[in-house]
Formats: sequence, structure tokens, C-alpha cells
Amino acid sequence: ACLTCAKAAVQEEDVCALAGQVCVDLDLDPSPMGLATWVCRCPVGGQESIGAPVAQCRTDFVDECAAGGAAFAACAAAGQLCEDADPAPESRDDWWCVCKSDAAARAPQGAVASCGVDECDANNAVCAKAGQRCVDGDVRETGDWGCECVGAGEGWAVGGVARCEYPEGDECAVESTCARAEQACEDPDRTVLGDWECVCFLPSAGRRAAAAADCVLDECTAACETCADGACGEEQACVDP
Repeated sequence: ACLTCAKAAVQEEDVCALAGQVCVDLDLDPSPMGLATWVCRCPVGGQESIGAPVAQCRTDFVDECAAGGAAFAACAAAGQLCEDADPAPESRDDWWCVCKSDAAARAPQGAVASCGVDECDANNAVCAKAGQRCVDGDVRETGDWGCECVGAGEGWAVGGVARCEYPEGDECAVESTCARAEQACEDPDRTVLGDWECVCFLPSAGRRAAAAADCVLDECTAACETCADGACGEEQACVDP
């Protein structure tokens, strides 16, 4: 199939591409026995046959979620994704909006979804000032956010700063440098004095031993949803050099 396309560097791949289709190799066997198993595949629907020049694709599909359409605009205005269940022309008004943070949270057909709100967006600073992490257990519920101890500390409190319990000898139990810098404290080895570290909270990155870290924003962490939504294309990763 596409091994054939790449190896021959010609026709199959070109034939499919010129028809606006994709070359697919159904058998990766590089021997002569496997050189006639490629097909041209339609972007959406249609009939394909092994070795056929091109597939017989339907041309009357209508993606109601296409950019610029009313459905796309309705979902985008709510910060949501648009999905069209069936682009066939006889299937209309079957689109829906899907929450970016929860793919399972989708609206009834033809409507905007009811997405939850991460309460940590408004309360991250409360926890960070104590060197703790903010956690919202269920974005569809309100009043359930809380601060959670990090590193070896154990503790959790709903709606405020937690009281952390540390193992004996953990320097983070008494060290406040990291908390003053709104960073997490970690003690990698409780048998060694002075090796505690300040660690930046996501989406920033950075750590430093025995001092506040220099935090650098990792744009890919902050934009993970954008890449997951296909902004970089399929099978690609976001890199922030």
C-alpha cells in the first residue's frame, strides 16, 4: 500500500492525492505479493476497491460544523468544539457542542453544552501562597475545590489551605522559602540536610535546590487543549523550545 507508494515514489500516492483522497496500504508486505493491496480512501464515506485507480466518493456531504457555519459559530462562542454526527445531506441538525475539558459532556443535538467551571481558576493563588496545589474534584459541581499538600506532605482541605503532615526529617515541614514564592517544596532525601527544592507549579516549569526557582512558562502545557483539539494536526506534538 503506502509502502508501495513510498517505495515507488510515484503513481499510487499521486493518483490518490490528485483525486483528493488518501493512499492506504492494506498489506505492509514489501514483497511482490503485497504490491497490489493499496487503495484510495475517501475523506468521508464512499466505496473503495483494492487496486482501483480511485475510490467512488460521495460529493454531497455537508459538515454542519465546518468553520464559518452557524453550528461552528455557536459552539466556538461558548468555547466548545462542534461535532456533526452524520455529514450525509439527508441527516441535518444532528450537530452538537462538546466541552473541551470533558469530552463526555456534550449537549443535546443542535445545542450548546453545559460545561463545568474549574473553581481553581479563581482560587489557585489561595493554595499557591501556602505552597500547595489547588484541586477541583468535579468541575460540574461548585464549592468542592480545595488545597492539597504536595511533595511528601499529606493533607487536604475543602475551600482553603490544608494542614500538611510530613514524614519525620522532611525539611519541607519547616522550610517556608518555597511557599513565600508560591512554589511547592520537595525534599528528595530526608536523610540529607539542605537538599530541599522549590518546584514551580504547572503550567510553568523550573526547580532549584535550597532557594526559590526561576519559573518559565511552558506554552505547550498552557495550550495542551489547543494541541489536543488538533491545532497541530494529527499525530503531532506541541514543542516550546
